[in-house]
Amino acid sequence: MRLLTALFLLSACGDDPNFSKADVDNAMTKGDYEAACQGVRVQDDAVRTHATEQLADRGGKSGIDCICEAMSDGQGGWDAAILDGLKGSNSEPLSKCFVSLVEDSDLKNRDGAVIALTRFSTRAVHDAYNTLLTDESLSADSRIAVIESLPRRESDAEILIGILTESDDFTLQAAAAQQLASDTYSAEQVEKALYKAAEEGSIDARVASIEALRARNSERWANRAVQKMLEDKDEDIRVAAFNLLSGTMNPDETEMLVSALTTRHDKPETRDALLAAVVASGKKNNEIAREALCEAVPYWFTTYLNYENFREELPDGFGILDAVHRGAMGTRQKCVEDLLKESRSDWPCFADYYLKYWYVDSVLAMDLSEYGTDKPVDFKLQLDPKKSKIRMMMCK
Repeated sequence: MRLLTALFLLSACGDDPNFSKADVDNAMTKGDYEAACQGVRVQDDAVRTHATEQLADRGGKSGIDCICEAMSDGQGGWDAAILDGLKGSNSEPLSKCFVSLVEDSDLKNRDGAVIALTRFSTRAVHDAYNTLLTDESLSADSRIAVIESLPRRESDAEILIGILTESDDFTLQAAAAQQLASDTYSAEQVEKALYKAAEEGSIDARVASIEALRARNSERWANRAVQKMLEDKDEDIRVAAFNLLSGTMNPDETEMLVSALTTRHDKPETRDALLAAVVASGKKNNEIAREALCEAVPYWFTTYLNYENFREELPDGFGILDAVHRGAMGTRQKCVEDLLKESRSDWPCFADYYLKYWYVDSVLAMDLSEYGTDKPVDFKLQLDPKKSKIRMMMCK
């Protein structure tokens, strides 16, 4: 249909259907903008884009009129090739023409047109954003593109807060939260709204709102919201909180992770996310995180170890020792040796066995294949060789 329309227009206007980029350039050199305008009506997308670029740059009023007319594809839609020729243009008259086209709710591929509109940074476009942001007939993607293109102006705060607190689309909520991180908006305008969304919104909106609060240096609000996530019954929300805290060096945030290490989490995925967060902090020389990993081993072994399949595979909950190995760094061996020295009458046999197994396998690197499953293994501690041998026996 684009071809038929183009051929009809060319025929009606007496245009040359083979009009090329070189023809456009020749016409522009002569100052014959009416002739150059043929370039926006030919079938070839590249020629239409080139003609648009030239006419927008130095075609004057006749060039603007030509481009404005060509923005519509003549079939209820818009011509992407023409808009491609306007990349980087901040022409107020041209942007007004495209705004008029985009405001038509019956425009075909209107979402694409809205995204294309964000290429402009003009008053006409910025004035149109408020209407487009609240237009629920548009896709989330196109409205997000508008949010990401907003100029620095306080007046947008109310609309963004409305999207953050009232939209049913979590991607829109998150985009609004990210925009509200800007210091363009005063604390009085946005921080209570961000905190509310961080407490009650979708997971994505909660995470984005907390990140926005952090960006605004509102640590008190951010930490309160993270604590709420850690207390949530929904473990997916707790996972998101652990991801937010991963690698932290902040004392208050570290305290939250330490507390979470001795709080029960039923899903293995939740525990994995928690350990990954603490390990990331340990690797950054967060000494409190390192010590907490070691101190949490008894809790994890008595809470999570699954003893039913111990002969076939490592039990659920065994990952705490791998976390110690990865996150406690220079203190990891001492950590485990101190645990091995302690009398653990409160531990089941299997917990005691797996602690010794990990040390013999991961630290001493002993080949256990020759021992079978029932033969005892005697070993000494590397950091305390004077201590008598410790015996590892498979539980019955």
